[in-house]
Amino acid sequence: LGKGAALRTLIQEASKFGPDVLVTLDGDGQHDPTEVPWLLAPILDGTADVVIGSRFDNGNKIPRYRRAGNYILTALTNFSAKTSIRDTQSGFRAYSSKVIPYLSISANGMGVDSEILVRVAGNGIRIAERDVTVSYEGDTSTFNPISHTLRVIWTLMRVQVETHGYKAIWLPLSLVLCLSIVLSLLVQISSGFPLSGFSSYILGFSAAGLIAAFTLNGRLSRRI
Repeated sequence: LGKGAALRTLIQEASKFGPDVLVTLDGDGQHDPTEVPWLLAPILDGTADVVIGSRFDNGNKIPRYRRAGNYILTALTNFSAKTSIRDTQSGFRAYSSKVIPYLSISANGMGVDSEILVRVAGNGIRIAERDVTVSYEGDTSTFNPISHTLRVIWTLMRVQVETHGYKAIWLPLSLVLCLSIVLSLLVQISSGFPLSGFSSYILGFSAAGLIAAFTLNGRLSRRI
């Protein structure tokens, strides 16, 4: 059913055992499980409730198209969750027992990482990051980056609608902007992701417009 469904099942089963800490990592081999103690440290010393393994520092070699896509999704997720996390799409995470009741997941697919952050933020949950190593060599994820981007954006929009209510102008505008992002990404893929030329302008404009739509939605919600 997808990553979200797998994590939902994990949380349901793990909750039966009353764990002190719950650790998740993606199944494509990109994360190093020997770094789990490094990720756990802020929870064990009482300075954080959620710890996210950030992949975009620490000298990691990450393909440019992954960096570009993650930058957009991180900006949108941070805006929705009112956080300032460097890597919102990382699946290498640790959750304290305090957080488990807040991990109510509805997304079945790849938008789950963003959904969790939106749901736990604003509930007094302390979120920290730790730099981790990551490898994209060998048999790692081949999930289509365009499909991934669309799924995450769709999840964010759905959570926004659940939280703030449906706004007639909000959803159609967002979908049009998402389509622009997808079209520009298609051009980037066909040209080897140089992130230059006309398609890069479309990508930047569409991403900025989508962030503006999130802002508009929030302001309309506060007025209503």
